[in-house]
Amino acid sequence: MANVNKNQMEKFRKAWAKVIARAWSDDLFKQKLLTRPTEALKEYGMTMPAGIHLNILEETAKSEYLILPRKSSEELSDEELRAVAAGAASSGLMVIGDIMIGASPR
Repeated sequence: MANVNKNQMEKFRKAWAKVIARAWSDDLFKQKLLTRPTEALKEYGMTMPAGIHLNILEETAKSEYLILPRKSSEELSDEELRAVAAGAASSGLMVIGDIMIGASPR
């Protein structure tokens, strides 16, 4: 899991909020985000490392999603176990400018 400090997480939240706002107001962008997320996110300075596959799912009134994290080959620390239990499990990195955020490999 990537080490992300509070400032980096805030930059990610702001960039992601802009992506969401545009997807809600621009149907063409929304379709691009859902079908070609890596390409759509590049418009906001968010890039994925080679070999990382990103899925973006649209929430509906009748949908919920649970993420089954990749099984680690190493024993997790107590902090990592809490993060997994909270739904924060990931591996790989999403790079947003100088920010790295965890992402799951395909």
